[in-house]
Amino acid sequence: MKQSGRGIRVKMISVTAAAVLGVSALGACGSSGSGENAVSVEVEGKYKASDFEQLDISSDTTKWICAAYAIYTKYNDKSLSAIGGLEGDDREWYRDSIKEELSGGWGIKGRKDVERVVNKLLAKGHKEEYAKTIQELKKKKLLDLSTEEAMANLPDDEDLSRYQVAHEAYQKYGEHGIDGWDYCRALQILGDCYQAEYINLEECLDMSLPIAEKLQSTYESWEGVAESYLYGFSFWKEELPDDYESQERWDTYEELKTMQASPYEVDYNTKLENTWKDGAEKKKAAAEQDKKEGYVPVKCGESSVVKVRLPEEYVWDSENESDIGTERFSIYNDMGFSDVDISYNLESLRENPNAAESAEEWALLQEESAKENVKEGDTQESSGIQTRQVGEFEVHYLIQKKTDAEYQQLRLKGEAWAEIDGKYLLKCEYRESVELGQETRGSMDGSMWDTLYGDIKW
Repeated sequence: MKQSGRGIRVKMISVTAAAVLGVSALGACGSSGSGENAVSVEVEGKYKASDFEQLDISSDTTKWICAAYAIYTKYNDKSLSAIGGLEGDDREWYRDSIKEELSGGWGIKGRKDVERVVNKLLAKGHKEEYAKTIQELKKKKLLDLSTEEAMANLPDDEDLSRYQVAHEAYQKYGEHGIDGWDYCRALQILGDCYQAEYINLEECLDMSLPIAEKLQSTYESWEGVAESYLYGFSFWKEELPDDYESQERWDTYEELKTMQASPYEVDYNTKLENTWKDGAEKKKAAAEQDKKEGYVPVKCGESSVVKVRLPEEYVWDSENESDIGTERFSIYNDMGFSDVDISYNLESLRENPNAAESAEEWALLQEESAKENVKEGDTQESSGIQTRQVGEFEVHYLIQKKTDAEYQQLRLKGEAWAEIDGKYLLKCEYRESVELGQETRGSMDGSMWDTLYGDIKW
């Protein structure tokens, strides 16, 4: 990003709880006028939770909506793939704090406030003050000049930063220089209100869709959306794009563009449509189809899933179905005891780009701990870190083999991990125990991973 001209003093403003918890504390600014083809939202009736979760209706449209306010989400260290940026236990954990910040920052204390505040932001917001500033620059005949030249023709007053940001934004995006700031915040507020349980997921998406369509039609790319948002932030803060707080958000944007499984990977020109209609029915149908085909979903929060299918002898522990990404299977012997225990765990590479490195470190730690705990009469063998090609997946693993003299048992313990579509890391833990003299199903060559990673869809 090129920055021009003169700067102003960096304003050191303390970060509020809103920045930490992911709820905007930016108040809606406005005056008269609604703008061309303005969108609005409407909230009716009483709150009732949706009969489905984001995972059940996930689509490019929901991904697009999340991507629209990804800078805000990433800056506040929240989940980039979740509507409102929170999933799992975090939703309940932060709900009261979100309500407090919605109340203090926006005056939103319930359902009808959602409609009032969002509509004011859509109709007015900061884009109206921006329009006034552009008119001032037009009257001063400065819009035909470069930003540097225009600023040199302005008195060195308190409005210099506002004029400069507006001028830069106008040079790139004309009358819509900071519209993205208002539209993205509107989407983010709706996500926060969903997390606060002022509106349900279906209502949130119903209201988000026309806003997303307006945003999409206003700019030509994710770059336009992001930069208009960033210019809007600087305009509101009355600082230059390379001043402290603005630069932090530009840096966040640059990180988002280059990160693994970037939210901007979703096609900007995606046809935005209601993919959540009849969400409960879709959820039920998908579950029935998975059950019929024998696939078990391994979840990562509320927005991502990988499905695994194992031979019938592997019994799924369905009573302990997990929302946090862990699923367990066992093979039972004739006595009703499990000889083999398997667990899957799914991580998002977008949320944790170093998940593979962490998995390897954990495997090596397990190996070192096992060596330290070898007793007299026991034997301990390790495969070390190995890689095995299973279909399209590179499965990395470490297997340990131990004979336990005290309990007369032979034990295999394996840790494996594989990237799925560059988006997920599917980890598998293998445990097997048999009496000494018996053959194990698994082996040190890692052949059991052919089964455990052999039938996966996402």
